Amino acid sequence: MSELEALVFTPSGSGTTTFTLTDTTNVGTSASDATTTVTVSLNPNGAPAGYYYQAGATAYLIDPAGTYSLAGASAPTTDPAGAYSGAGASAPTPADPGTYIPFTGATSEAAEIVDLAGTYSGAGASAPTTDPAGAYSGAGASAPTPADPGAYIPFTGATSESVEIVDPAGTYSGPGASAPTPADAGTYIPFTGATSEAVEIVDPAGTYSGPGASAPTPAAAGAYIPLTGSTSIAAEILDPEGTYSGAGAASPTLAAPGTYIPVTGATSSAAEIIDPAGTWSGAGWAVPTGDQPGAYSGAGASAPTPAAAGTYIPTYDATSAGAEIVDGAGTYSLPGASTPTADPAGTYSAAGASAPTQDPAGTYSSPYALDRLFLETSSVTPGFEVLSFNSETAVVNFYGAGSSEAGLGAQFFAEYGTAATMLFARYPVGGNRAHLFGANVSNLTLQQLQAITGTLSITSQGYVFSGSVNLSGVASFTAAAVAIQAALNQNLPVAAVTTGDSIAPVSVSFTGTTDGLLLQVTAISSGSIEIGALISGLKVPAGTQINSQLSGTPGGVGLYSLYVPAGTIGSESMTESYGVLTIGSVSSGTVADGEQVTDASARLFRTPQSNPI
Repeated sequence: MSELEALVFTPSGSGTTTFTLTDTTNVGTSASDATTTVTVSLNPNGAPAGYYYQAGATAYLIDPAGTYSLAGASAPTTDPAGAYSGAGASAPTPADPGTYIPFTGATSEAAEIVDLAGTYSGAGASAPTTDPAGAYSGAGASAPTPADPGAYIPFTGATSESVEIVDPAGTYSGPGASAPTPADAGTYIPFTGATSEAVEIVDPAGTYSGPGASAPTPAAAGAYIPLTGSTSIAAEILDPEGTYSGAGAASPTLAAPGTYIPVTGATSSAAEIIDPAGTWSGAGWAVPTGDQPGAYSGAGASAPTPAAAGTYIPTYDATSAGAEIVDGAGTYSLPGASTPTADPAGTYSAAGASAPTQDPAGTYSSPYALDRLFLETSSVTPGFEVLSFNSETAVVNFYGAGSSEAGLGAQFFAEYGTAATMLFARYPVGGNRAHLFGANVSNLTLQQLQAITGTLSITSQGYVFSGSVNLSGVASFTAAAVAIQAALNQNLPVAAVTTGDSIAPVSVSFTGTTDGLLLQVTAISSGSIEIGALISGLKVPAGTQINSQLSGTPGGVGLYSLYVPAGTIGSESMTESYGVLTIGSVSSGTVADGEQVTDASARLFRTPQSNPI
């Protein structure tokens, strides 16, 4: 008898199946031995993928189209949106890229809908995605296409490359841009369609740019920008005086030599002012410089012209060669001289010499040949002293601008400049009054002078003069001198005290002429001329006083000197007036000429040559 070792059954989808087995190999066995009945039941969890188990069913059921099952499923799963299945599917099939399936349970690829232009879909999409700004899509796109470099798409859902907008000048874009990027401040992009920051051009000196510039902005006229890459108008520097700039300047332009620009922010050479005659300017000057002594300039000069050799120019701001003064004989000048030079000892020069000539054998020359001594009778010149002056200014400072000495100084120094010395000495035609000279205070400022206050005491001819000095209110050196004089004369020292005195008036009539400090008496009508008395007449200045008699009959016809210059007066009648003081008795001190006399009521009388400070 044979033995059935194994049986394999493949379910047909039925729930329960009965099989009858007949052994046909063993002949002669009974029918009951040859036949075997087998009953087979379905496993609830044994459905293969694409099938599912249903209770009571005699076979596993195949998944219908639009569903799918994994192995062991008890029911099929409906395909989600974005996928489809045919019958017996073990998994849904995703919609192809560029399409979508918007509903569930799709049964075939025919359910796929192609994406519209302006949208895209990846595999398994249930709905298309709108293209973002900066990209575009044609129909059926699986991904958006980025906008090209140098262009941008500012909106969503773009359907083709034709909507790309080329980047304007001043901007750039990489791929997929939704907006162009402005060029950085301090740079510019002069063309359209720039694709990256690398094309930015740095602003040159003289210009500036804010963000997104297609061209740099020039610096305003009258200003300049010395650096590259400036980002705003704040980088502009105003042109200083002496310079100008047109628009877009990297540096200011200097005013031309011979001109000047006195203001800032000048915009062109039209701002240049031609130097007036007597001045000159180098390049870039804000103000012209006045010519120094020894040189001159015409209008528009870039440098002064030196005075010619053999001449000199003693003044400032000379405008032409007409200011040149020919050197006097005994002097010489090199080019550019402001004063002639005295010939040294052993040499000589004719007028207009540019160099001295050596004395020939058998001759000599003194270095003091040009110096001059002026003798005068003015009481301003101290006695027993020689005053020395090397300039007209020095003479004016001592004697005064309107003095006769100042007039002589103008003539003398116009001829010789500082090459010679002007000397003054007093010719003692009469008695000399006491003089007190202080130190030179011309170097003090008015403020320093006004700060002087205190007590001043001096001794003159044995008498002490003192007073309280306060110069805070003076407005000049002259006013200070007057204030000091008034303070010292406020309380005069007492020289003598007398009693029982009398004064008899005397009047002398005469005819005379004057010439400066000289009085020529030509006739006496009555009386006798007294030294120290005051004279009067039609043209005689008030205060004119006879100082001494120089020649002639004592007290009569003759030549007299005056204390106050009377000018030049032709012959006229004059009167001398004085009083004769008769002293009763002297209580103290000594009565002498030159003292000031007062009575008990403080009335003031003057004796001959009375001399307060």
